[in-house]
Amino acid sequence: FMIVAPETDLTGAEVLAERVRETVEKNYTIFNDEKIHITVSVGMVVADQEYVGYDPMRHQVASLLSEAKRTGRNKCIVRPMQLAEEPVAIG
Repeated sequence: FMIVAPETDLTGAEVLAERVRETVEKNYTIFNDEKIHITVSVGMVVADQEYVGYDPMRHQVASLLSEAKRTGRNKCIVRPMQLAEEPVAIG
């Protein structure tokens, strides 16, 4: 799922991501009379207000989420949005 948090800076996004992670971790479900604990990995990017490109943002979030899973799960990785450099014409 995606959370859009207008006017949230990098520090605020880190707090929000960790709050989501902790809330999920505190909960559990019962299946076949067995308590199953749930965790979540979070990938989040922080973009300037002028930035409106959904697809590049979605791809970077997916990359951060994969990194969180690959490096231990049940964790948050929050980074500033990395804008691709403009292509340079050759010739």
